Amino acid sequence: MKKKKKSDQYYESFELTKDPFPVEAYDNILFLTPELTHRIQQIKNFIAETDKLIVVSSVSGAGKSSFADYLESIKEKNWKACLIQADTDMDRETLAYEIMQQVSPDKADEKGMSIPQLHKLLELSSKTEQVPVFIIDDADKLPVETLEFVLELSALKYQDTCYHFVLFANEAITDKLNSENLIELTSKLVTSIHLPSLSLVQLKEYIDNRLGSSGEINEYPFSDDDIKEIFNISAGLPKGINILARNKIITRLAPESKPNPLLISSAIAVLVIALIVVFYVTSFKGDGDMPIQPISTAPP
Repeated sequence: MKKKKKSDQYYESFELTKDPFPVEAYDNILFLTPELTHRIQQIKNFIAETDKLIVVSSVSGAGKSSFADYLESIKEKNWKACLIQADTDMDRETLAYEIMQQVSPDKADEKGMSIPQLHKLLELSSKTEQVPVFIIDDADKLPVETLEFVLELSALKYQDTCYHFVLFANEAITDKLNSENLIELTSKLVTSIHLPSLSLVQLKEYIDNRLGSSGEINEYPFSDDDIKEIFNISAGLPKGINILARNKIITRLAPESKPNPLLISSAIAVLVIALIVVFYVTSFKGDGDMPIQPISTAPP
């Protein structure tokens, strides 16, 4: 058995029962801000009122996977929903099979029959007045051919029923959807929502929320300057916040030690990615040839 390092139990010094700032494992805790609440309502409105495929995009570390989990957990009563984890090897048939396995396991035959079954599922959804909603996380990893299949499924209709896809992805999906093979379908079928980062005030609330949900803390570990430094380096991205907050606490417990360079470099990498994406998005602002445009951040 692998022995845990002393730093793995750093939170016990503050009488916490679990790690408030995990950096190595997937963390599905969503800090719900007014902006995210607004985006949830946007998604639900798009599903109820349009036939559009929805792309929820963000930079790496913004918490899109947590948001995808949360959306699936608060689905409407008439949704027939599933959450698919995409990867680079997922072809058309594999995606169809994964969908059928989740929404209708009794009808999920071998992979070769999944695509015809999907067509029958649309007809069944219409007859039972259910709304099929397929949430795909890490959709930017899907090959272009599979994204084309998703767009084709989005264009299908049986009477007034259609498939609603919500794709959670980093900004790399924009290039794929705007590729020569997909641009025509994309311009007709896709709408985009962008996930915002946290403000300075929200970052402080985020940290307090994570500490509070991890036990009864005996001493608050951060100064106002610490909070500002974490904000400036992380750019308000949850992944970077976790890395920096954790490192701050560990350094405080061992003041003679230097900050962990690996953690700091990871946080800086998150910031660099954020700045690159911001530059990329703003460079195309107002360009009529870009069908994928982020919806501006809603006011709190």
